Amino acid sequence: MEEKRTLTAINGEMQRPADRALIERLRSGDGEAEEELYGILAPRLKATAAYFLGWQDPDVEDVVQQTFMAAFERLDGYDPDRGGIYTWANQICVYFCFKRVRRRKRLVHVLAQDLENLAGSAPTPAEDGRPAALREAVAALDEPCRSLVARRIYGGESYAVLARDTKAPMGTVASRLARCLRTLRKSLTTEG
Repeated sequence: MEEKRTLTAINGEMQRPADRALIERLRSGDGEAEEELYGILAPRLKATAAYFLGWQDPDVEDVVQQTFMAAFERLDGYDPDRGGIYTWANQICVYFCFKRVRRRKRLVHVLAQDLENLAGSAPTPAEDGRPAALREAVAALDEPCRSLVARRIYGGESYAVLARDTKAPMGTVASRLARCLRTLRKSLTTEG
């Protein structure tokens, strides 16, 4: 049975001369050394990426690939006397994970703004021309709908605020509110 190779460092020094030889082979552009290093480090880097991005996130593999590409490009900057190759590659992996998380936060913010813009503002009672009929129709709605519609129409609260207060995703709040507004519209049209 073949012993599985691992890279380890104790006090910044590689344990085996073969590990230093692997680094030198990498620096000389040896493709087999790249595959060998990938086989050794990829499972641990996948675990790191999965920790930050989520275990079923499809970006985990991309982050690991990006990490290796960056590591191979910057291999001349790696100093084996300062630490192990895994520690160095793991820092690169964590950097790319945080970069993805920041990008996702910006995307969620932009999508929330787009949802608000698409939803537009609901008509106010003064624009409706029938404030009393509207108030009666809203009061006739069941409780979850009554609360959402009243807060949106009369309070002018955003979808983001409603989602935060109800502890539901913004898409769920939007679909509930749309269903409630359809019910409200039906009741107003049947009343004349």
